[in-house]
Amino acid sequence: NFELAYTIKDKAKYLIASEELEPGSGWNYKKLLNQLSKNTAQETKELGTVIVDSYIDSNDWFFGSDATLSVIDLSKMDEVYNEIEKFMNDIEKNQINNNQYRQISKALSKTKSFSDGELDTIDLANFALNLNINSSSNLIDKIQEAVVYNKTTSYVENSNGLSLYFPNEYLEYFDNMLKVYK
Repeated sequence: NFELAYTIKDKAKYLIASEELEPGSGWNYKKLLNQLSKNTAQETKELGTVIVDSYIDSNDWFFGSDATLSVIDLSKMDEVYNEIEKFMNDIEKNQINNNQYRQISKALSKTKSFSDGELDTIDLANFALNLNINSSSNLIDKIQEAVVYNKTTSYVENSNGLSLYFPNEYLEYFDNMLKVYK
């Protein structure tokens, strides 16, 4: 998710991660290692695409498998962060300060969540699209620039490659999580 990507942005160039919990079958290491052994100097994006494709292909056969995997360019995280900040300020100024909670709640109810809503993580671009405020399009653009490759099983919709912790179901955990983010 975004928080992880932002945390490690200065330690790596790319992150290959799932917005969803990964199914028990995991990654197809045979295909990954075969690809890597053919060319150990290949670009990370190229290898990342093989990892994502093989992972999704190996999980798409199982009915109802909600598998997602993305290659994320960590050099773009500062730009995404800046747009998230503008987006959240826009929400505060135009929705919260004007008691327009219904608009936020309605957008959130239409937004792709992960692990059947058990983890309070949402697809960030899908939420911005559903809320559709002034800063939404800029945030979506920056997410699309950062997510260089994204694929899901055929059972998943509205997964754009970057999730965000957005507490809405299990608010009793929010205070503890807030300490982590400060």
